[in-house]
Amino acid sequence: MATSTLIPAATAAQAVQQPFNTAGQAFVIVGADNLATTETAPLWIQIGATYKQVTDTAGNVIQLTATIPAVQLVGGPTYAATKSATAGACGVYVLGGSARVLAA
Repeated sequence: MATSTLIPAATAAQAVQQPFNTAGQAFVIVGADNLATTETAPLWIQIGATYKQVTDTAGNVIQLTATIPAVQLVGGPTYAATKSATAGACGVYVLGGSARVLAA
């Protein structure tokens, strides 16, 4: 399974949503390395021309954390990732066949 870098490892926050397309994929896995305590990497889904935070069926926001460093997302939509400032260099990555990182 190919790995693409969404957000290169750094300590600075990434507030601009970094989109990636999952068309043609059954699923993708998005993960972050080196998140600590309250640091997060929120995930977003494109709905129309805007992005909304990804939620589970109960309405809970899905984001990467120190205790949940990776999640599986259904393939097909365009998603995006951001991340908070981190104490150590942290990157966000997508694993999944031909998922394409798009221009932010």
